[in-house]
Amino acid sequence: SYWLLWALVKLVERTMSHMKFFSAFCFSVLTAGNVFGAGAAGLSCPSNVVLDGGPADAVLGAGGYLQCDDTPDAMVIEFYKLGLCKTKPTYDDYGDCEFLFDNSAGKTTTLSVGLSDSLVDEISISEGEYPYAMLVISNSLGLKNKVVFDNAIWSMDGGVGRYCVTNSNDHTFAPTDFSDGNYTCHTDSTVQPDVSFVTFQGFFNDDYGVVPNAPIFTTTLLDQDSSLGATFDVVLLDSEKNVTSIVPAFNQYGSPFPTSQATRLWGVQTFTKPVVITPDTRNIDIGFSIKDGSMLGFGSYCIPSNPEPHCLEMGSIATFEFVVQVE
Repeated sequence: SYWLLWALVKLVERTMSHMKFFSAFCFSVLTAGNVFGAGAAGLSCPSNVVLDGGPADAVLGAGGYLQCDDTPDAMVIEFYKLGLCKTKPTYDDYGDCEFLFDNSAGKTTTLSVGLSDSLVDEISISEGEYPYAMLVISNSLGLKNKVVFDNAIWSMDGGVGRYCVTNSNDHTFAPTDFSDGNYTCHTDSTVQPDVSFVTFQGFFNDDYGVVPNAPIFTTTLLDQDSSLGATFDVVLLDSEKNVTSIVPAFNQYGSPFPTSQATRLWGVQTFTKPVVITPDTRNIDIGFSIKDGSMLGFGSYCIPSNPEPHCLEMGSIATFEFVVQVE
């Protein structure tokens, strides 16, 4: 599961040869489907969350925890590598990839509706079939989002209203105070969101609690809930080509959360339909999808004066997809 809308880089052919060159003009924004992530809920936030009286328990269940999806207003991502590959790469071997972007210093890009931005100025790519794409990005991603719910709901810090916005707090797995939540709800419809950063330290192991002695967390995510266009593998690195190690920790309620030295998120995407570059290729559109890209979590860790049994506790990144179209 994963993140935004599509920011498509329009690439136009400059010369025709075995090595094809394209100039990148700008990002344009469309809508798209799922991508890299940690398990989106599949419920739409505005229409499925009601925390204003009796319907709350009917939706959440007594003491339950609800997650819902929403498309954020913007995401802030630092890119290091972006490429297409003829054979499936691994986190430590991507020799059969051709990079559209490769910068060890990184480049921060904001993806949002109506924004024009440039990640690459010019790329070159050989003719052939590319069933895979890979990228290396920072494991810390910015989330900017405003959600308008059908009914007034509470946020963890005691805010209440239909208009809930990211409030510049970083996402935390172990809040020590009610003010730590990264969303605040308001009655004011004009309130605007700030950027809150979400840092991935590890992924929950699907075998934990199912297979005896299975570790709680893992550095690797294999996304089985793929979009129509691709499936995904994600690995957390503490430096390029070096997998991080995870140390489990526990919050004040005994709930586990991961700690690590991760600095990079490496991912490979397997296209359902490979990208094919031929002598007749004239255009390549590359971009990213963040549709249903944020995931909001509701639980019972609410400010004590909150009369509701549930509140909006925290929002995270859920999905992100690299999309390529050729003409």
